Amino acid sequence: MLKLAVELSMHAAEYLHAIWLRAARLGAGGDVASDEPNLMIVEKLAAVRAVGGEFLIGAAPIACVPGRRRKLRANVRHLSKQTLP
Repeated sequence: MLKLAVELSMHAAEYLHAIWLRAARLGAGGDVASDEPNLMIVEKLAAVRAVGGEFLIGAAPIACVPGRRRKLRANVRHLSKQTLP
């Protein structure tokens, strides 16, 4: 149970970092900002579909978190490398 709590806490911290980067991009305006809402929706739907599928086949919650965290960290790296207008 402790492992799940730690994983979820780390996921929440990484998620807040991604939200901050997205908000900065939206606040900067321009072409990048116009694409950002669509990207967020597509990413969220893909994540919900993936986790929902894992739960449907009987995966434990702790089995789902590390995969989501890997994707989230990759997203944060991608957002961090992109320059703002």
